[in-house]
Amino acid sequence: MNRSRIVFPRGLMALLLLAVGFGAAAQGYHNDAYQALGQNPGGLNQDLEYAPGTSRTPTGWTEVYAYQQTTPASASQMSRGLSLPAGFAFRFNGQPVTAVRAFSGGFLTFDTAQTAITWNTNPLPNPQGPNRFAFISWTLLGLSTPQTRILTKTFGTAPHRQFWVQWNGVYHATSSIYGRMPGYTSLVLEEGTNRVHLVIQRTFWWGLRNLGLGAGLQLNGTTAWVADTIWAKTAYQSDPRPDDNITITFEPGPRRPFDAAMW
Repeated sequence: MNRSRIVFPRGLMALLLLAVGFGAAAQGYHNDAYQALGQNPGGLNQDLEYAPGTSRTPTGWTEVYAYQQTTPASASQMSRGLSLPAGFAFRFNGQPVTAVRAFSGGFLTFDTAQTAITWNTNPLPNPQGPNRFAFISWTLLGLSTPQTRILTKTFGTAPHRQFWVQWNGVYHATSSIYGRMPGYTSLVLEEGTNRVHLVIQRTFWWGLRNLGLGAGLQLNGTTAWVADTIWAKTAYQSDPRPDDNITITFEPGPRRPFDAAMW
């Protein structure tokens, strides 16, 4: 029985291996805005959106940062390192992530090595910003106050969990009708899919309009993926239930050529 085999020239084989390597390493992200889901991404988080320490506060959230009155305005204070749950499979741009760090300035780094970060509010990519981080947007953050907290909680069961980091009680404005109007915004890491969700839970939009948030993911000072413009449908997004939440999802790879449901 004759057996034939294919022999690749050494140079061609090297090029093929290099191409495979680039394909595995090439990640990048696309983003989609989901403004009428009527739920949080995947429907795992059903918690009401209230500040810690009240009778209506959901259980299970861990406080990892409390506002510090003496913080210089130009500096962003950090939480302690936040280890992802045991066995939580998550990669940022193809690289495994086991711990993150949250900052009062509204961003989260995908490692714990970067500390005491001070940077300006220039659009992404921002050379003065940290590498490997997710940014919420100054539009959503407003000002920190003594009520501001950063909280974490894990929802779901392996291998389909979500790790939530919530900026809770960030001050936006005061209204004669609504009184004090705090903002609640979360960054969500999704196990297995490597998606990063930006969930806008409660906020004040200053009118109905198209908004370019500037939120996004940054790999380094020259490479970033920025959220598309969204339409603010109500001036004050105030429902403590997930019903009016807006989700912006950053998903690895190019946008699919067809409209497919995410969940």
